[in-house]
Amino acid sequence: MPNDTSTSTRATVTGAAIGLSIGLVVLVTGALLLRAYGPGNMWAGYLTGASLTLVAAGFAFWRTWRRPAAATTAERAFTPVADERDRRVLTSAAAILGGFSLPLTGIATVLIAVGSDPAPVLAILLWGLLAVFVISFVRANRSM
Repeated sequence: MPNDTSTSTRATVTGAAIGLSIGLVVLVTGALLLRAYGPGNMWAGYLTGASLTLVAAGFAFWRTWRRPAAATTAERAFTPVADERDRRVLTSAAAILGGFSLPLTGIATVLIAVGSDPAPVLAILLWGLLAVFVISFVRANRSM
């Protein structure tokens, strides 16, 4: 009978493989749909962003599987091996992001409604929300 460590490792690797496989299916399907029906080269941007996300997720899973002691809080927080502190840091960062997202999205909506070009407004909104999440994650990680 296998010990708990090998069963846990097998479950983690299986879960990561299934998650990355589903992500790859979503990536290809979305890119094909956007290439056929999306405006301009939106599919290329989607393909780039989704590919980078899958690579980052794969890297995080690999680091937590191969060298769990060397994995960072960010890598552990997005994988099944996260402990209570990692989950608390992620929950805190997500709560701060949620608090900022509603007013920032409202400001972006008003800017678009008064005639601003939607593409730069939405780009600034997305990058701003990403910055809020990263800053809140780092701050929560250092304070807990």
